[in-house]
Amino acid sequence: MAFTAARHAVLISFALALGPSTAEGAGLLRAWVSSQGADGPGCGPIVKPCRTLNGALANVAPGAEIDVKDAGAYGPGPVVIKHGVSIVNDGVGTAGVQSIDGANAFTIDAGPKDLIVIRGFSIDGGGSGGNGVAFNSGAGLIVTNCVLRRFAQSNRNPATGNGILIAPNSGSVNAMISNVIASENGFAGLFYYPPAGAPSFSAHFDRVVAYDNAYGIAIDTVKVSGDVRATVSNAIVSANLSDGLFVSNGGKGAAAVTIDSTYTDNNLGAGLDVQNSAVVLLSRSVVTSNKIGVVANGSTTSLGDNRISGNRIDIGGVGKLGVASDKPQ
Repeated sequence: MAFTAARHAVLISFALALGPSTAEGAGLLRAWVSSQGADGPGCGPIVKPCRTLNGALANVAPGAEIDVKDAGAYGPGPVVIKHGVSIVNDGVGTAGVQSIDGANAFTIDAGPKDLIVIRGFSIDGGGSGGNGVAFNSGAGLIVTNCVLRRFAQSNRNPATGNGILIAPNSGSVNAMISNVIASENGFAGLFYYPPAGAPSFSAHFDRVVAYDNAYGIAIDTVKVSGDVRATVSNAIVSANLSDGLFVSNGGKGAAAVTIDSTYTDNNLGAGLDVQNSAVVLLSRSVVTSNKIGVVANGSTTSLGDNRISGNRIDIGGVGKLGVASDKPQ
């Protein structure tokens, strides 16, 4: 998956907009992990790398960067993140974190001004792990160039079995998920599912492949008190056991999602399922070979440049698929 200079600039701008972490604490500003390293109070310098991510996290300052020195397994999960940090594999080979028996691979319980970056990891639940990345608190999340697969749902609980679960409990949150593959997860590849009274949320999901999950990409804001703005672009959402794209809003705020240049096919539910008062704008996308192409129970608008055909039912729901007046001619 290519990581272009233009996208790198976008991520840097996103990070600068959030600002640095203000959490207190002393430690290294840069640390290294290696398959030949050893955890301990003095680990982290490049000549004395740590063995695991948790070992490095214990020795770094808020806002630090942890770099992968060589290919290897850097779990086990859960890797617990409590302050702003960048965890980066910049192309040394496969860097993995595996989690089993209901645990998350990464659990993020950071402060209200903390940005978390995870780049370049293979994150595997082994068929029994809880979630790949579970974001509970923090100011922002960037996940890029990662694979998240085989996380299992427990007792029909939608807060388990997700490649990425974004469920913030306080503060306004920004998220950017790009160049990610989420597959074979028991609930959703990507899931925004905040608890009651949760904050406003802004997200961009770009170049995401969501394949063979129960749901591909799900945004459910039924309990949210703030507004939700999200964009899904250049995504492939395919062969999921229920809906490919699911958007629902029953909260006090507004939920508006733009879906652009996205391909959704062969999902056993709807290619796009819009529920309650959610507002979805669909443009330049292909919706084909699903049980239902678009379920328009919310406010769903097509810019008139989509291809919605070849589904068992192309348009369903009690609402209508509107066509915007400013569609391209």
